[in-house]
Amino acid sequence: MIAGTHKLFRDGLKCLVKRHFGEKVEIDETDVDDCKSVCNDLAPDVLLLDVDIKQGVGLELASQLAGSSARPKVIVITGKSDPILLNLLMETNAVGFLTKGNSVNGLVNAIDAVMNGSVHVNEKYSQLIVQGKVEGSAFSPLNQLSLREMEVMLSLAEGRSPEEIANHLFISPKTVASYKQRIHDKLHTRNTADITRVALESGLLSSP
Repeated sequence: MIAGTHKLFRDGLKCLVKRHFGEKVEIDETDVDDCKSVCNDLAPDVLLLDVDIKQGVGLELASQLAGSSARPKVIVITGKSDPILLNLLMETNAVGFLTKGNSVNGLVNAIDAVMNGSVHVNEKYSQLIVQGKVEGSAFSPLNQLSLREMEVMLSLAEGRSPEEIANHLFISPKTVASYKQRIHDKLHTRNTADITRVALESGLLSSP
C-alpha cells in the first residue's frame, strides 16, 4: 500500500514498485485521509508512507498504523535527512527509513529487506547514526515533544490557524489549544513566532 498527500508521488511509487515486483503484486494508493480505513480493510504486508511533517502528515499516522491490527511493515519516505526527524521516526515503530533523494534500487532494497524481517535505513540516515548525530540530537528541546505535539508545533510554525490544524488532524480546536500550551511549556516559548523560530533553528522548517 502507498499513502501520502500527493497523488503524483503516489502514482510514481506505484509504477516503480510494479515494474520491479511484477503486475501480480497487489497495490492500493490512497491519500492520508483514507489511509487508516484502507489499511484495515486490505491488511497490506508493506506500507510506503510519504511523511510530510511540514503538512503535519506522517508521524502520528505511522505510529498508529505500525501498531494497528493490520500491522503492516511501514517504510517512511521523507524529504529531509535530519537527526531530530530520524529520532521521531524511529519512535513510530516503522521498519524502513528512506529520503526522497534515494535511488529506485534503494526503494527496492528497502522493500526486500523489510519483507525479510530486517530494518532498513538508507545511506543518508545511516550516516547520521554513524556520525553520532542522532544521539547528539537527544539534547534538543524538540525531543521532549510527543509525535502529535511535533505535528501541531510544525503546523503552527507553518502559519496554520488552530481551526485549520484541527480539521487537518481530525481533532477539536480545544485539543489543539491544549497541545499548543504543552508545546509552550516544554519549549519555553511564548507565542507562535517563538515556535517558528525554534522550528527554523532546528532545521525542520525551511526559511522563506
